[in-house]
Amino acid sequence: MVENIDIGGPSMVRAAAKNFMATIVVVDQEDYLPVVEQLIRDDDITAGHRKALAQKAFAYCSFYDSLIARYLDDSEFFPPYFTLGGRNKLKLRYGENPHQNASLYIRDKNSPMRNFIKIQGKELSFNNILDLSMVYEVLNYFQEEENFCTIVKHQNPCGAAQDPQQKHAFNKAFSGDSKSAFGGIVGFNNTLDKDTAKEMSKIFFEVIIAPDFSEEALAIFKKKKNLRVIKISPGYTELLDMKTIPGGFLLQKKDTDPRDSKHFDLKTSRKLKKGEKSDVAFGWKLIKFVKSNGIILVKDRMLIGVGAGQMSRVDAVDLAIRKSQFPCEGAVLLSDAFFPFADSIEIAAREKIRVVVEPGGSVRDSDVIEAAEKNSISLLFTGMRHFRH
Repeated sequence: MVENIDIGGPSMVRAAAKNFMATIVVVDQEDYLPVVEQLIRDDDITAGHRKALAQKAFAYCSFYDSLIARYLDDSEFFPPYFTLGGRNKLKLRYGENPHQNASLYIRDKNSPMRNFIKIQGKELSFNNILDLSMVYEVLNYFQEEENFCTIVKHQNPCGAAQDPQQKHAFNKAFSGDSKSAFGGIVGFNNTLDKDTAKEMSKIFFEVIIAPDFSEEALAIFKKKKNLRVIKISPGYTELLDMKTIPGGFLLQKKDTDPRDSKHFDLKTSRKLKKGEKSDVAFGWKLIKFVKSNGIILVKDRMLIGVGAGQMSRVDAVDLAIRKSQFPCEGAVLLSDAFFPFADSIEIAAREKIRVVVEPGGSVRDSDVIEAAEKNSISLLFTGMRHFRH
């Protein structure tokens, strides 16, 4: 790596950029023709054009140096000076709202957002890309498993299911919350087939992503010109999580801990049944993607209820149950953080929910365990919180 670090090139570019009033510095081939055309027409370029080219030159050198600094960094992501470089991959129509400008920048050459293929459809929006990215991260947890489908709306999974047949996996995911799924982003972990495409063509979705599509499926989707169809390969894991604050940003390690659900601590006497074990494993992969306070209900490897983004955890439990279109009896309830009181357990017991999964760690854990034992609920402590703000 050290032998490949250029010294002379950046030095000359920086010197030319500093002296931009007397020098024209061009680092981007997209600028070649405009510069030449203006020189032929006017025998010079304007001061404003020179300054813009100089700014681009300094930015490019900064990006180049940021890649080197990141490569040499052994400080567990938190060095005294953190450098962040990115290439403008795509100018977006607007941001979260029409009055906001936005662009997509790519930091890593291996990023799936750099190499995705948009097969058809309208331009991607800021919100599309946010939800598409979440779908991609969810799919990564199921990439080696049987047919899995998830539907994301406003940065929350509103549907998810597994089934031996892809069509059934989609139908289950959609029926989990068909009202919220309208206009959502749908993702699959396997090549999308004709039968599934037929089922999907009846419903309005913004974006569909999969590692590949059959020719028959693409022919069906082609009839819906505005539908965005994205081919994107699984396998990339983002290690950094960044959020902006006024005048700065917060940086943390991404929540990617692969803790196995088999090692959870059973706190009550009721043992899990075979189907419940698979539901716990299924739900454990999903709960980290729900906005906090977050609660999900899982039954037969299908997401049947979501309570997301509530200020009170008991309200999140109540919301997940009320939103469920299916009986909650026999379901597994998973929480992204501990229960501060036993009231959520009492609500779950009234719905005949038989398994509750939570991190543990509350000062009232003994009350929660006692309530679960009293109501014949298998209470599992994960030892790991999954807040998502």
